[in-house]
Amino acid sequence: MTAILIVEDHALVREAMVQGLGRLGAGVRCIEAGGADEALACLDAEGSVDLAVVDLMLPEMSGFSLLAILGKRFPDMPAIVVSAMDDEASVRRAMKAGASDGRRSEE
Repeated sequence: MTAILIVEDHALVREAMVQGLGRLGAGVRCIEAGGADEALACLDAEGSVDLAVVDLMLPEMSGFSLLAILGKRFPDMPAIVVSAMDDEASVRRAMKAGASDGRRSEE
């Protein structure tokens, strides 16, 4: 079973991600977190996951900071970013913090 941690503070966006990823099949399990603290608590309970999907704009801790923590605690766990921030500086900063790739969606 593939475990994916989704870290998104907006419940509707998070639910849309869960539904979309659920279409990949029965072998996908989504773990939801509304913020960085909740994500870290989930990882404490679960151990590592196969993938983290992280929003950059979180309430109590930035996604950039969370990416850095995830990279130190789980260096083999890939992390991708989903964010409204699409400027080059934010993409570079996310990559430096630990995002696995830096691609911007096309308009």
